[in-house]
Amino acid sequence: MKTMLTLLIAIGLSLALTAQEKINKSIDIETLDFIPAQFMGPGYNLNAQDGDLLENYLSNYINYPEEAIECRAQGIEVVKFTVDEKGKVGNIKIVNSVCPDIDEEIIQALYSTSGMWKPAVRDGSNGMCYPTVSLCFSLQKDNEATLKYFNEHAKTHFNKATACMFVDHKIKKAERLFDQVLTYKPNDSSTLYLRGICRYDRGNVEGALEDWNRYSNITGFTTPPEELALDAKEFKGVEAFANRNK
Repeated sequence: MKTMLTLLIAIGLSLALTAQEKINKSIDIETLDFIPAQFMGPGYNLNAQDGDLLENYLSNYINYPEEAIECRAQGIEVVKFTVDEKGKVGNIKIVNSVCPDIDEEIIQALYSTSGMWKPAVRDGSNGMCYPTVSLCFSLQKDNEATLKYFNEHAKTHFNKATACMFVDHKIKKAERLFDQVLTYKPNDSSTLYLRGICRYDRGNVEGALEDWNRYSNITGFTTPPEELALDAKEFKGVEAFANRNK
């Protein structure tokens, strides 16, 4: 069965030398005082020419797991990791998971790139870097069909989740439905904000902060979405969101 594996971003250039420093993809990295780690591919050596080979490498390395195909698991995986001063890959973390079998496939693929990276450079010295990659796993016939399928399913789950949250007050069920939204649209800021509230109100403070930090990183805002401004008395997470950086 022919399946689709699309790298949405070959290397999500939210790369950094520290956890706080970020690179805007629209900036010419040659004008910066540091250059992010660059994947050079198998056989990399110090004299190799720069190149963006990660997309081709991962596309060839990663297989759509049969178990995932059988259970019709589809969506967008987001993974972050480190590239150290020697070009070694480590600290791989699944930020957005489609299913465990796909998680494992991606983790193995990324670890296989260890030593194939030109380390990040700052002020003439090698440094740590924090790349992020996003990969789309789809069983649809083409990109257009995938986009339609993902958007429709994300919208359906979002509407069900907000009804559970605001009408039925079933926070646990709402959180599970927001999980499904993020499977198809991992960077949807409204969903991250609301799932964070669900997580906080259910006692998962660390998970809530992760969602809210991603929300702020994506939107650039530390305030909630205007259309989702809530009465602070209804959910404990609303006040916690407002006070998290104080």
